[in-house]
This record gives sequence, structure tokens and C-alpha cells, in this order.
Amino acid sequence: MDWTSIRPAKPEPPTEIPEGPTYKNTIDDRFKLTKQTSEMLVYLKKETRDSEEQCPKKPTINGNPGFFSPIENRVKTLGSLDAVLNEHTWDANPRAKTYAREYAQWYYWKPDSSKSPYRHGSVPFPSVPKNDVRLTVKVEMRPASGLARVEFVPQGDGVFMGRSVAFDYSRMEPVLEDDMPKPELRWPETLHFETTSDSGAFDDPRIQRFIELPSDVSTEKFISHLDDMKKTISSPVQDIRKGQFVFFKRIDENGETRSFKGAEMIAKISSRIANQYNAIVVGDVVNDTTRQYLVRSSWLWAKTPEVVTQRIYDYLRKHIHHRYDATWNHLLESASRCFTMRIHFRLLCTAIYKRSINGTGNCFPIHSARTLIKILSYREEGWRGLDRTMANHFAYRASELICGEVENRNIKQKFFQGALLFLALLRYRIADADFLDPKDATDASLIKKVEACMHGAKDIVREQPGQLNKADRIDALIQGTIDFIYSKGQSGIIVDLAEFAGE
Repeated sequence: MDWTSIRPAKPEPPTEIPEGPTYKNTIDDRFKLTKQTSEMLVYLKKETRDSEEQCPKKPTINGNPGFFSPIENRVKTLGSLDAVLNEHTWDANPRAKTYAREYAQWYYWKPDSSKSPYRHGSVPFPSVPKNDVRLTVKVEMRPASGLARVEFVPQGDGVFMGRSVAFDYSRMEPVLEDDMPKPELRWPETLHFETTSDSGAFDDPRIQRFIELPSDVSTEKFISHLDDMKKTISSPVQDIRKGQFVFFKRIDENGETRSFKGAEMIAKISSRIANQYNAIVVGDVVNDTTRQYLVRSSWLWAKTPEVVTQRIYDYLRKHIHHRYDATWNHLLESASRCFTMRIHFRLLCTAIYKRSINGTGNCFPIHSARTLIKILSYREEGWRGLDRTMANHFAYRASELICGEVENRNIKQKFFQGALLFLALLRYRIADADFLDPKDATDASLIKKVEACMHGAKDIVREQPGQLNKADRIDALIQGTIDFIYSKGQSGIIVDLAEFAGE
């Protein structure tokens, strides 16, 4: 089970009929009818109003809600609200005690199901297919009139004689959130940098000095100040969130901030970088100074000046078949931060693939792995840079990273980077539902190899005294990654895995 938004971002312009705007949307390659079945279970969630009962939101510790998950199991085990209120397990932890009571009130005082935002029902199909049938979903909604039409259209000639199946919302029954099946995901969600809301984070004098550099500043001085500015905006800052101190980024992967002042400062930084371009970048040669300028500028992520992004793109396109040196590695990772378009993603994946199959020297350096991780994990459409051949090859490379570190008994950053790459590659299933299919003999061989190495990693961690305090969490991460392979994944795993993998 997985959730997909059926409402498009923008409605069509309203017609002369006063029914409000009409929403139309087409969703490809997200649903399929499994072979030898004639119906599909469907759950809908409407937009929730503030007045509706909702499960209390988990608190977090350093941005991680996982610490509070066992509380929910304990609440359910106790069996009643009174038992929870009389429980003393959490007396030493006021935040845990408060959450336990809030969760118990929600869990045991269940709201009227008719007020639930969830509905469930089944969609019957006219026959039982011999093979899996991919479905295109067509949606048309008029919220003002309460009308909605959802159609499941089979892909492929002759399937169900080309007839679509309409989904009857009126036959759906209410269901409470706690009675819903837990979503089992086939690929992970994308990552996102949480940013500070403190506008004072941009008061650092290193930022102001960079913005105010004169136009005739020497290249050496400009690069020095650019480096200081890069270190400033890429370093975390402490902020208060829900009564506790947590470290946040200044800008996210889109170069966005949570304050008007922050956005203003990023715009000024980007403009100052662009204004110096012609004084530093001369011709097609990328010398040390040019490389430093391009690499440091890319730490604005999606707000990197267009001239910088284009120069990195041109360099990688020119050297897609050769000259795999340190400059290539550095500009590749720079591209993973500032590239945001499909054409960009395809160039990156192609460049990494061609180097990897070249077989000369270190043909799949860690820079390649980190680049793939970033575009697949932080960009919603990063998977569009892949084709099936590339995806299979990179899965093999990820397995080499994982198993190589296990063989070396080194369950540290590089191991987790390999695991994160393997997990992020599963997002290619959006395009190809059969990617890394455990039922396919070739895929199964690779999957079993990775699974065995990951289980071996768990044993190694428990044998190393310095890792014992992390053993349970690492166990959960490894098992969570394996669950995704078998289409039983849970959200949040990629967030914790990325923490171990680092940037």
C-alpha cells in the first residue's frame, strides 16, 4: 500500500457555470492490478480540517521521532486509558509522559468514524488477468459541487477489451486511521533539509563581507571570501523547535530559507557570484581557480547562479568519455547540488555510467556514489536520469560498496553510503515496476547477496564494543532497507540512513 495525491497542483480555469474550478489529473505508472486478482482495494484520504480528530503528532529528539515509537506499543499493551494514566514508566521524562497520555486519549477515545477523513472500498475489474496490469488513473473533481470521478484505465492493447473501470466514491465506507493498514512502500520518499527560522542566522559578518566585495576585487581575495561564505551557509545552526535546541541548516536543497531576510541574503550572494563570473571563468579550461569558484558556488544548491550551473554542465558533457581526474570528481558532486532539470539528471547518470563501465583505474569513486545519492534522494524526479541498464549497473556498484565494507569489517560511513545508494535506487521503480524484482532470477541473485552482507553487518556491529550503543538502531536501519527491497518499506528509514551516511 502506498499513498498518491490524486489532486493536481492547479485547477483548470473556472467555466461560466458557477460550480467553481475543475481539477483534472492523470497519474501514470503508480498503480497496477496484480495477476490472478479481479479487484483492487483502494483507500482515500480527503483534506483534513482542523476540527477533525487527528492522531497526536510525535515529538522529536534531534529531529528523530523514532524514540517515541515504543510508547505507542506500551499504551496499546496497557489496554485502557485509566491504565495509562496510572502508569509510572514515564514519570522521569515529562515529554514522554505527555505524549503517552495524549496518544492514549486519542487511541482509546476513538472519534466517530463518520468524521474520519479516510474511506475504503474495492474496485472490481471485468476479468482476472494472467499477468500484472499497469493502470493509468484519470481524475476529475469539482470540489464546490462535491463531484468527483476516478477512472482506472488499463495499459496495453486488448486488456479488459480497452474498457476503463470507474471508481464509485459513494460506495466507500468510513474507516478510522488506526484501523488502516500500514503503508508498505516500494521505494523511499525524498529527503529534505530542515532549515532554521532564525533570521539572525544570516547576520554572520562573513556573508556581509562577501556581498560587499568591490567589483575590482582581486581573484585571490574573491575566492578566499567565497570560501568563507560557503563554510558559513553550509554549517548548521542551533535553533529552538518545540522547546528544545536542535541543529538546522541555513538553506535547504532548493536554496530556500524560512525567513524573508534569509531569502534576501541568498539572492544577494547569488548575484555577487554571477557578477564575478567573467573575471574568473575564461575559455574552456578549468584551472584550480575556476574549479574552486564553481565548486564553492554550488553550495547555494538550486539557487546557484545559472551561469555557474551551465558551466559545470558544459564541462561534464565535454568530458563524458574521458579525463576522469580530481576536477571531474569535484564538479560531479557540485552538479549533484545545483542540477535540477531532467536533462541535467540524464547527463549526470550517463557520465557516471560511462566512467563506471570504462573499467580503468578507480572507475566508480565515492564521488560517483554520493552524486547518485543526492539526485535520487533530494530531487523528486532524479530517477528520470536513469534507464534500466544504468539502474541495474548502479545497484551492482552499490552492492560492491556494501559487501566490500562488510568484508573489511568496517561498518561505518562508506557502508551506509552504499546502503543509501541501494535504497535510493529503488525510486527507479516509479518508472519500472519490475526493477530489482525478488521473483526475477537475476535480480534475486543480487538481492540475496546484498541481504546476506547486510545481515553480516549487523553481526559485526554487535561484536564491536564501540558500536554497541548504536546496534539496535543500525539493526532497524538494515532491516528497514531490506523491507523496501521486498516492497514492505516504511517512511522515515531513508532519513535515519542518511544521517549515518553523512553528506
